Amino acid sequence: MERTTLWNRDFGAYWLGLASAALGDALVVIALPFLVLAVSGDPRAIATTLLAASIARFAGPIVGALADRLPLRPTLVLAGVSRALLFGGMGALAVGAELPLAVVYLVAFLNGLVSTYVFAAGNVAVPRLVPQGELVRANSLVQAALQGIPLLGLGIAGALVGWLGPAATLLLAAPLLGLEALFCALVRGLDRPRRDGSRHEATSFLSELATGLDHLRRAGPLVLVLPLSLMVNVAMLLLSALMPVLMDRSGHGAGGYGLFEMTLSTGILVGIGVVTVVARRVAPQHGVSLAQVVMATGFGAMAAGGFPWLLAGAGLLGLGIGFNQVAAITLLQLAIPEGARGKVMGTIVSVNAVGQAAGAALSAAAADGLPPTLTFAASAGVVAACAAVWCVATLLGKDRLRAALAQSAG
Repeated sequence: MERTTLWNRDFGAYWLGLASAALGDALVVIALPFLVLAVSGDPRAIATTLLAASIARFAGPIVGALADRLPLRPTLVLAGVSRALLFGGMGALAVGAELPLAVVYLVAFLNGLVSTYVFAAGNVAVPRLVPQGELVRANSLVQAALQGIPLLGLGIAGALVGWLGPAATLLLAAPLLGLEALFCALVRGLDRPRRDGSRHEATSFLSELATGLDHLRRAGPLVLVLPLSLMVNVAMLLLSALMPVLMDRSGHGAGGYGLFEMTLSTGILVGIGVVTVVARRVAPQHGVSLAQVVMATGFGAMAAGGFPWLLAGAGLLGLGIGFNQVAAITLLQLAIPEGARGKVMGTIVSVNAVGQAAGAALSAAAADGLPPTLTFAASAGVVAACAAVWCVATLLGKDRLRAALAQSAG
């Protein structure tokens, strides 16, 4: 069925599912690192937890290919139920008995695997649920759900962790994650088969990776999404691993970390709003360049040191992230044909996992005494370099990118 409006029944139900899961994820984001610190007392265990989640994302090409091939509705329902059971079970175990770190690492790995599928499936689903002319607005609304809804959850999570403890907070997150399954069950458009009607053959990780890379290569500068995204993920993983430790050591604790994440999410929400307003005037490839410059500025502000500068940097970093996410996802959806979007997104996730694994390893070293200001300054330099490379590449490869956009639209 051809979609003629943005807010149709199926997209509305899908959006509500994302919003409910985002609220649950906000509780997990604050509770999990403090649960790890309570269980282990070792800041490096947070890095190991993040590494476990990153390793799962190496399966991105295969998981993304599944998103291209399988009916999305039953698999997204299963994903929502699985995540609810994972965090609910871990929270219950932590409340009732001593929680082995191995369980935390296993849950982080499995959640990373399921989340990779949900991410890839979302980039397949959205173009099916809305008209092509509404993709920018639809992606903005999706990112607003993923980043704006947690504004409420992050503040609540900081208070809940301080009041009830991290284990009980995870128990409260579980039903919110499960609501995603309920709403996705209502989305009939996710059962629609691929337009090309081609048969699916058994493939390997390497063949799916090669196919995803080939589609990016045909789109000219889009192939640079992989190394540039990898470097940004190194910087972001360092931030995710170091910030809870930094807040704990400075005495700001879970409340301070919640405020930091709320500021970051506020910036992301503003960035999403900005890209929606300027979408008709700024091509998405140029929006990516601008967003990376703003992200670099945010890391630079955090390098100044002190809690106020951390919050200011978080706001700027979020602004760049929000703008970048909508612009980059829209660009990929427009340039990559249906039937390949899942594996391309899965390939990107897999490459990002390399950056996340590297960031986890670096954060373990940084936790042992590397000054946070030096880490943030280095991150600013890396992201600024990424912005310069992307700007030059899109200028030199504009003809190939224009051809890919025209071919996908046709």
